[in-house]
Amino acid sequence: MLAYALILSALTLGILFKIDGRKKNFVASNTYGNLFLIGGIFLAINYGGYRFLKNNEWTDDQFQTFIYLLLATSVLLSLTLSVLFVLSARNAAGKLGKFVGYLWVGISLAGAYFGYQKASKINDGWTKEKIERVKNNIPTEYDAECAFKYIQTKYKNPSEYDASIEKDRTNREKSWKSTCLKCDPVQEKKQTLVLDGLPD
Repeated sequence: MLAYALILSALTLGILFKIDGRKKNFVASNTYGNLFLIGGIFLAINYGGYRFLKNNEWTDDQFQTFIYLLLATSVLLSLTLSVLFVLSARNAAGKLGKFVGYLWVGISLAGAYFGYQKASKINDGWTKEKIERVKNNIPTEYDAECAFKYIQTKYKNPSEYDASIEKDRTNREKSWKSTCLKCDPVQEKKQTLVLDGLPD
Protein backbone atom coordinates (compact mmCIF):
# COMPACT_ATOMS: atom_id res chain seq x y z
CA MET A 1 0.00 0.00 0.00
CA LEU A 2 2.87 2.35 0.85
CA ALA A 3 4.48 1.69 -2.53
CA TYR A 4 1.27 2.66 -4.37
CA ALA A 5 1.01 5.84 -2.30
CA LEU A 6 4.62 6.80 -3.10
CA ILE A 7 4.18 6.17 -6.83
CA LEU A 8 0.90 8.09 -6.97
CA SER A 9 2.37 10.96 -4.94
CA ALA A 10 5.45 11.23 -7.16
CA LEU A 11 3.41 11.23 -10.38
CA THR A 12 0.89 13.73 -8.98
CA LEU A 13 3.60 16.11 -7.79
CA GLY A 14 5.36 15.80 -11.13
CA ILE A 15 2.24 16.76 -13.05
CA LEU A 16 1.45 19.65 -10.68
CA PHE A 17 4.99 21.03 -10.92
CA LYS A 18 4.90 20.78 -14.72
CA ILE A 19 1.57 22.62 -14.88
CA ASP A 20 2.85 25.30 -12.50
CA GLY A 21 6.06 25.68 -14.48
CA ARG A 22 4.20 26.18 -17.75
CA LYS A 23 1.78 28.69 -16.28
CA LYS A 24 4.48 30.81 -14.63
CA ASN A 25 7.29 29.98 -17.06
CA PHE A 26 9.32 28.89 -14.03
CA VAL A 27 12.32 26.70 -14.92
CA ALA A 28 12.68 25.22 -11.41
CA SER A 29 9.10 23.94 -11.45
CA ASN A 30 9.67 22.23 -14.78
CA THR A 31 12.86 20.64 -13.44
CA TYR A 32 11.15 19.35 -10.28
CA GLY A 33 8.24 18.14 -12.39
CA ASN A 34 10.58 16.12 -14.60
CA LEU A 35 12.35 14.64 -11.57
CA PHE A 36 9.12 13.59 -9.85
CA LEU A 37 7.64 12.16 -13.05
CA ILE A 38 10.79 10.19 -13.87
CA GLY A 39 11.03 8.99 -10.27
CA GLY A 40 7.38 7.94 -10.23
CA ILE A 41 7.75 5.99 -13.48
CA PHE A 42 10.94 4.38 -12.13
CA LEU A 43 9.15 3.24 -8.97
CA ALA A 44 6.08 2.05 -10.89
CA ILE A 45 8.10 -0.10 -13.31
CA ASN A 46 10.25 -1.71 -10.61
CA TYR A 47 7.44 -2.29 -8.15
CA GLY A 48 5.27 -3.74 -10.92
CA GLY A 49 8.14 -5.99 -11.98
CA TYR A 50 8.69 -7.06 -8.38
CA ARG A 51 5.04 -7.99 -7.86
CA PHE A 52 4.83 -9.79 -11.22
CA LEU A 53 8.05 -11.78 -10.77
CA LYS A 54 7.67 -12.69 -7.13
CA ASN A 55 4.11 -13.98 -7.44
CA ASN A 56 3.76 -16.76 -4.83
CA GLU A 57 7.38 -17.90 -4.70
CA TRP A 58 10.65 -15.97 -5.08
CA THR A 59 12.90 -18.23 -7.17
CA ASP A 60 16.57 -17.68 -8.02
CA ASP A 61 15.79 -17.01 -11.68
CA GLN A 62 13.02 -14.55 -10.81
CA PHE A 63 15.32 -12.70 -8.41
CA GLN A 64 18.01 -12.43 -11.09
CA THR A 65 15.46 -11.13 -13.61
CA PHE A 66 14.33 -8.50 -11.10
CA ILE A 67 17.95 -7.40 -10.57
CA TYR A 68 18.31 -7.04 -14.36
CA LEU A 69 15.13 -4.94 -14.43
CA LEU A 70 16.33 -2.77 -11.54
CA LEU A 71 19.72 -2.32 -13.21
CA ALA A 72 18.20 -1.44 -16.59
CA THR A 73 15.77 1.12 -15.17
CA SER A 74 18.49 2.65 -12.94
CA VAL A 75 20.85 3.06 -15.88
CA LEU A 76 18.07 4.44 -18.05
CA LEU A 77 17.15 6.92 -15.30
CA SER A 78 20.78 7.99 -14.91
CA LEU A 79 21.25 8.37 -18.66
CA THR A 80 18.03 10.37 -18.99
CA LEU A 81 19.07 12.78 -16.24
CA SER A 82 22.59 13.12 -17.63
CA VAL A 83 21.34 13.82 -21.16
CA LEU A 84 18.90 16.43 -19.80
CA PHE A 85 21.78 18.00 -17.90
CA VAL A 86 23.97 18.09 -21.02
CA LEU A 87 21.20 19.70 -23.05
CA SER A 88 20.59 22.38 -20.42
CA ALA A 89 24.33 22.94 -19.94
CA ARG A 90 24.75 23.71 -23.63
CA ASN A 91 22.70 26.85 -23.14
CA ALA A 92 23.69 27.92 -19.64
CA ALA A 93 26.54 26.21 -17.82
CA GLY A 94 29.23 26.32 -20.49
CA LYS A 95 32.12 23.89 -20.89
CA LEU A 96 32.27 22.71 -17.29
CA GLY A 97 28.59 21.80 -17.29
CA LYS A 98 28.93 19.88 -20.54
CA PHE A 99 32.00 18.06 -19.22
CA VAL A 100 30.13 17.00 -16.07
CA GLY A 101 27.17 15.88 -18.17
CA TYR A 102 29.31 13.77 -20.50
CA LEU A 103 31.20 12.36 -17.50
CA TRP A 104 27.86 11.36 -15.99
CA VAL A 105 26.92 9.59 -19.23
CA GLY A 106 30.22 7.69 -19.13
CA ILE A 107 29.72 6.69 -15.50
CA SER A 108 26.18 5.51 -16.30
CA LEU A 109 27.42 3.30 -19.14
CA ALA A 110 30.27 1.94 -17.01
CA GLY A 111 27.78 1.22 -14.23
CA ALA A 112 25.59 -0.66 -16.70
CA TYR A 113 28.52 -2.82 -17.83
CA PHE A 114 29.86 -3.67 -14.38
CA GLY A 115 26.36 -4.06 -12.96
CA TYR A 116 25.51 -6.58 -15.67
CA GLN A 117 28.71 -8.50 -14.96
CA LYS A 118 27.74 -8.79 -11.29
CA ALA A 119 24.07 -9.58 -11.95
CA SER A 120 24.93 -12.34 -14.42
CA LYS A 121 26.80 -14.20 -11.64
CA ILE A 122 23.98 -14.10 -9.08
CA ASN A 123 22.89 -17.67 -9.84
CA ASP A 124 26.42 -19.10 -10.06
CA GLY A 125 27.35 -21.69 -7.48
CA TRP A 126 25.11 -23.67 -5.18
CA THR A 127 21.93 -21.64 -4.92
CA LYS A 128 18.96 -22.75 -2.82
CA GLU A 129 17.02 -24.06 -5.83
CA LYS A 130 19.97 -26.03 -7.20
CA ILE A 131 20.59 -27.58 -3.80
CA GLU A 132 16.94 -28.66 -3.55
CA ARG A 133 17.01 -30.09 -7.08
CA VAL A 134 20.05 -32.23 -6.29
CA LYS A 135 18.67 -33.38 -2.93
CA ASN A 136 15.40 -34.42 -4.54
CA ASN A 137 17.30 -36.64 -6.99
CA ILE A 138 19.29 -38.45 -4.29
CA PRO A 139 18.03 -42.05 -3.86
CA THR A 140 15.76 -42.43 -0.82
CA GLU A 141 17.98 -45.02 0.89
CA TYR A 142 20.56 -42.30 1.54
CA ASP A 143 20.32 -39.37 3.92
CA ALA A 144 19.92 -36.34 1.63
CA GLU A 145 21.84 -33.89 3.83
CA CYS A 146 24.77 -36.23 4.25
CA ALA A 147 24.86 -37.14 0.56
CA PHE A 148 24.69 -33.53 -0.52
CA LYS A 149 27.61 -32.56 1.74
CA TYR A 150 29.72 -35.05 -0.19
CA ILE A 151 28.58 -33.52 -3.50
CA GLN A 152 29.15 -29.94 -2.35
CA THR A 153 32.63 -30.76 -1.03
CA LYS A 154 33.72 -32.52 -4.20
CA TYR A 155 32.04 -30.25 -6.76
CA LYS A 156 32.50 -26.52 -6.30
CA ASN A 157 29.60 -25.63 -8.60
CA PRO A 158 26.53 -27.40 -10.03
CA SER A 159 27.88 -27.46 -13.60
CA GLU A 160 30.82 -29.65 -12.49
CA TYR A 161 28.42 -32.01 -10.75
CA ASP A 162 26.07 -32.19 -13.76
CA ALA A 163 29.00 -32.94 -16.09
CA SER A 164 30.16 -35.91 -14.02
CA ILE A 165 26.84 -37.15 -12.67
CA GLU A 166 27.02 -40.44 -14.59
CA LYS A 167 30.81 -40.78 -14.76
CA ASP A 168 31.31 -40.59 -11.00
CA ARG A 169 28.15 -42.41 -9.94
CA THR A 170 30.02 -45.53 -8.72
CA ASN A 171 32.46 -43.63 -6.50
CA ARG A 172 29.71 -41.33 -5.23
CA GLU A 173 27.39 -44.15 -4.19
CA LYS A 174 30.29 -46.10 -2.68
CA SER A 175 31.00 -43.15 -0.41
CA TRP A 176 27.31 -42.73 0.39
CA LYS A 177 26.96 -46.42 1.35
CA SER A 178 29.75 -46.10 3.88
CA THR A 179 28.63 -42.83 5.47
CA CYS A 180 25.12 -41.81 4.39
CA LEU A 181 23.05 -44.98 4.31
CA LYS A 182 19.81 -44.70 6.25
CA CYS A 183 18.92 -47.29 8.86
CA ASP A 184 16.89 -50.14 7.40
CA PRO A 185 14.07 -50.99 9.87
CA VAL A 186 13.35 -54.34 8.19
CA GLN A 187 16.97 -55.44 8.42
CA GLU A 188 17.23 -54.25 12.02
CA LYS A 189 14.14 -56.23 12.94
CA LYS A 190 15.66 -59.41 11.47
CA GLN A 191 18.77 -58.92 13.57
CA THR A 192 16.85 -58.29 16.79
CA LEU A 193 15.37 -61.06 18.91
CA VAL A 194 11.67 -60.30 19.38
CA LEU A 195 9.93 -61.96 22.30
CA ASP A 196 6.19 -62.46 21.97
CA GLY A 197 5.70 -63.01 25.68
CA LEU A 198 7.39 -63.23 29.02
CA PRO A 199 9.28 -66.43 30.00
CA ASP A 200 7.73 -68.71 32.59
